[in-house]
Amino acid sequence: MTESKTILEPAESKMIKAIDFLREALASIRAGKASPNLLNGITVEYYGNPTPISQGASVTVPVGKTDQRGSRKCSYQHSQHPS
Repeated sequence: MTESKTILEPAESKMIKAIDFLREALASIRAGKASPNLLNGITVEYYGNPTPISQGASVTVPVGKTDQRGSRKCSYQHSQHPS
């Protein structure tokens, strides 16, 4: 029993760290709308020191606009191509 415990405890700790890393990585993926998390990995020079941009600036995302029917407006044009 102790042998399996010595293997399982470090493995569980590593798995928790991997899940936390994955959550952070997935938070920065753009999935249909802008997110301030896209800037998490960016650093800027602030008084000679690399500093995360979130500590030097306030980043907000405006709420998406909808048309009269309640559908989200698209910022791109869709064209149909003949097949």
